[in-house]
Amino acid sequence: MNKRVFVAAVTLSIVALPCSSALNSVSPKAGAENEVLATEQALIDAQLRNDGKAVGARLSDDWTLVGADAALYPKNDFLALFGEGTQIQIYTISDTRIRVFGQSASFVTEFHEKGRLHGTPYEACGRFSDLLVKRDGRWLVVSSHESHFPPK
Repeated sequence: MNKRVFVAAVTLSIVALPCSSALNSVSPKAGAENEVLATEQALIDAQLRNDGKAVGARLSDDWTLVGADAALYPKNDFLALFGEGTQIQIYTISDTRIRVFGQSASFVTEFHEKGRLHGTPYEACGRFSDLLVKRDGRWLVVSSHESHFPPK
């Protein structure tokens, strides 16, 4: 092996070693934040598929939504929407903030949603916040709150 190539290879391996170790070691907090984000994304994906069973699997049994109208919606009422002429066509999130506190977390994001509710077209924009708790090794949403603002 050429001396210059050998030195370059050794230099690359020395420089790359700390970088690869840093990439593979995720802090527990960052790992939990990624798990929360994955839970929320799975919830959005299930809603886009109109899959009430998958949505319900990510909500605690005692989950409640505080709607934009300030009304309380229990889990069963919310899940009843799926399959009743409801179809979400667009659901995007942005400006997401996740905070983890041991076995609980808050998830706050801006959203844009468009679809049909009981067959009637709708569009909603706003912010929602979810409170999540880690139970039996998985994150569940235990409470949600939604506020609307006009579409941009």
